[in-house]
Amino acid sequence: MSKTKFDKILFVTVIGLFVLLLIETFQSTIFGDGLIGGFLYSITTRYLGSVLCILVIYKYSAKRILYNLPKANSLLLFLVCMVIAVNNFPFLAYVRGDAYISEGILEIILFAVMCLGVGLFEELAFRGCVFTLILRNKRSSRADVFWSIVLSSAVFGVIHLTNLFAGASPGSVFLQIGYSFLIGGMCSVVLIKTGNVFCCAIIHAVYNFAGTVIPTLGGGNMLNVPTVIITAILALAVATYIVIELVRFDVSSLDLIFEEESRSV
Repeated sequence: MSKTKFDKILFVTVIGLFVLLLIETFQSTIFGDGLIGGFLYSITTRYLGSVLCILVIYKYSAKRILYNLPKANSLLLFLVCMVIAVNNFPFLAYVRGDAYISEGILEIILFAVMCLGVGLFEELAFRGCVFTLILRNKRSSRADVFWSIVLSSAVFGVIHLTNLFAGASPGSVFLQIGYSFLIGGMCSVVLIKTGNVFCCAIIHAVYNFAGTVIPTLGGGNMLNVPTVIITAILALAVATYIVIELVRFDVSSLDLIFEEESRSV
């Protein structure tokens, strides 16, 4: 990356972070306190952050990931990963009445919009920017692609250490780092197979919504033995499928993402 391009990315990022900081500073004044105010704050900041990431990706990165149409042979991987996302909802506990949602339809809709914004922002930032930046210079072999996935997913996982400053317990944070690393790896594979970052955002948003709607808008006991067993079996099956896809992956197909660079060489 040239110094001029890096300087432009840095300038756009600083301006964007400054705007987000202003919103953070006046959060309660702008959005008020309470559940809905918190949702509106998260919606505003995540969608603004998403716009910033889209600008960076389109102007200075692998912009084809913003408009590539997923290939038909990649849709199976997308659907398989969606199973993991949907299964994050505790269906058995909810049907039994062990877990419940107590808030109204407005709160549920706002929470869904917020989860979509979080998924969109984090995928644009970490898969759209961080992962493609690493992958751009390290993609000549399957091993290169694998280590690019590992490195970018590790960054995504470690960034969740910031939740310690928000008052989260160390145990919950380290657990979050672990499954964030795995979800990051899964979404990275989805990106290189589909060539479209919004496929990753949909999976991420559904995963977040399914796993946190009850703790946020309700309560009860979400875990039981059948749920743990089903989750473990699905996770192992999907992980195996993803590994097979990586082993079979043709690195030349990454031109689907980096076509502009390939043509300019």
